[in-house]
Amino acid sequence: MKTIIKKKLNKAARLKPAQARIVASVERAKRRAEQSAIGLNRMLGAVKSAGDDWKKLDESIFGAFKILGPGFLDTHDEQRKILMQRTAKAIADKDGNFLIRLGRSMQGEPNQPSFDKLDDWLITAWLPKDEKMFGLCNCTDEALTDFLKIATDRENLTLEAVVKRRQRLGLVKADKPYVTGVRLIGGKPVFSFR
Repeated sequence: MKTIIKKKLNKAARLKPAQARIVASVERAKRRAEQSAIGLNRMLGAVKSAGDDWKKLDESIFGAFKILGPGFLDTHDEQRKILMQRTAKAIADKDGNFLIRLGRSMQGEPNQPSFDKLDDWLITAWLPKDEKMFGLCNCTDEALTDFLKIATDRENLTLEAVVKRRQRLGLVKADKPYVTGVRLIGGKPVFSFR
């Protein structure tokens, strides 16, 4: 682990300060994406493994709601069954605290945003892969939006949404972006440069 960090630090030391900031921002975004996936798996596993320990089960359920929002029940049948059993027990035991807490947690928005295809594109293509390519860090916000509309097949993607997503991921743009536009010609993206 230490040798990997040393290699990254040595590589960052050879870069110009602006380039080092961009590289560091991509590394942070990758770590956040990995932590999000690990957190999701742990939370869902905790709900499943709590068994008859009701207090542990309650904390796992409310933790999943806090991180993922109530929408996670739409795609996780096993956790939905466990929640239904726990709710039935709370009703039978007249456990008002659980029911109140459940209602409040189902109204809240998730604290930790999930990562999707757009995030994946931003993180993986932010830096250039080799000297012949350029990274998305060299695109203006308008060009970045145009490119992501093409890459993700999301025509309704707005400039504001892309800027907010980039900021949420913590990705740093190049000081002087030189890619100013992207158009689709003959089924292939064509880039405009300064």
